[in-house]
Amino acid sequence: MKKKKKKYKENIQWSSMESTQNKAEIFIVYECGFSPVKVSEFLPVIQGKDVFRIPFPAYVSVPYKSRYADIMVDHKFKTRTIVMENIGKMAEDALSQRRLADITRATSRVFLRKQLAAQAAGKDNNGILAVTNFLNNIIEVADTRSWTSLPDNIQVARLWVTPNITHKIQIIPEGQTEPIALDINLTAGQKKFFRFRTFH
Repeated sequence: MKKKKKKYKENIQWSSMESTQNKAEIFIVYECGFSPVKVSEFLPVIQGKDVFRIPFPAYVSVPYKSRYADIMVDHKFKTRTIVMENIGKMAEDALSQRRLADITRATSRVFLRKQLAAQAAGKDNNGILAVTNFLNNIIEVADTRSWTSLPDNIQVARLWVTPNITHKIQIIPEGQTEPIALDINLTAGQKKFFRFRTFH
């Protein structure tokens, strides 16, 4: 406990286990925005007189404004949501880690098709080779499949309230003027989960 107080310089009040057990708990799960979208980008590769476009997937962020939510209890500020899972960053990191392997595989496929075409056409048939190179640049595409319906991140807030009293809960996402209003009355030890999402 002393180490935690030293780490966080803010004036944090720590509640005892006994006091929290005699209260009711509210868990708020906030899903923000859309996860990044995969697009196809190209890397030019030169082999002799030929120039190939090697595709690889990349993520593009979907802009949104609301990146946290303030929680009011009985018209008083109680807490703010914090990021529990950054889905967008996880997806971008995973793609970045395998990018070199994706580009290497795509390059190998393009060169293999060129070699097979050269063997089938013979050394003197430059027309067929030119067509093969052209088709290589069209056929080879990056894998842009992704979970576009997922949120960019998931945030949570946890708060304790006095039991057997109707509390007015207001959830105010960043940049929004109209709060999400809830009237909640819980018994001691009871837990209530509330989930919502914003897209902008």
